[in-house]
Amino acid sequence: MNLFSQDYNIDYKYYGYEFKAVYDTANYCSNFKVIQKGKTLYEDTCGDRVISIKAYNLKDDDHNQILIDYFTGGAHCCFYTFIGDFVGDKFKIIDSIMWGNGGYEIKDIDNDGQMEIIGSSDMFAYAFTNYAETRFPTVIYKYGHGKLRFVNKEFPEIIEKEITDFKKDVEEFVKNGYDCPQQNDTDTFNTDAGSLKTMLAPIVADYSSLGNAKEGYDFIDKMYKCSDREKYKDILKKDFKLK
Repeated sequence: MNLFSQDYNIDYKYYGYEFKAVYDTANYCSNFKVIQKGKTLYEDTCGDRVISIKAYNLKDDDHNQILIDYFTGGAHCCFYTFIGDFVGDKFKIIDSIMWGNGGYEIKDIDNDGQMEIIGSSDMFAYAFTNYAETRFPTVIYKYGHGKLRFVNKEFPEIIEKEITDFKKDVEEFVKNGYDCPQQNDTDTFNTDAGSLKTMLAPIVADYSSLGNAKEGYDFIDKMYKCSDREKYKDILKKDFKLK
């Protein structure tokens, strides 16, 4: 993903279509249009800053889809992508992905002729400790039938390798010893316990994305010995929907 274009304004042409993003420096927003033969097919007035417009064939058919990357501004946040497609004589925004401060790439992971969108999620940023210690679980999407599908289950080897790498970090951290809060309701942000929580969370997320969250929670039981362990697991289950 190219985080920023070289200019504040983007004029991208694709087979008779013109995609124009003009940045309003007074209001800090982009005016985005899709134009064909002088006719405006789509318009987003003063939205977040458009930083990239690219065409990719995401579903191995006779035309490309258009990926429009936006940046909201601010520290550590936020990037997101709109997926645009041509429906008859119209251009429509079909779906979107929020990346936070993560990024992505487009590649045919399994060489089947269909491109995947593979990126990282910053869902745990600031959740348990400072941003610098955050781990970013991998997320993989496919596009088809007018929508995105979350397809981590189709690529278990990628996710399982990541789990293995994350676990090595946890095991090294635990081997060196860590301090637990003295009371169950003590805030663990920016403590040893908080650091361990932010290392364990993406492991649960990865297992959950493969349909086996229990393995992640079993690993928490093995590695996290502080008295707030059940409270921590409830946060992952209820707030982050990792079940």
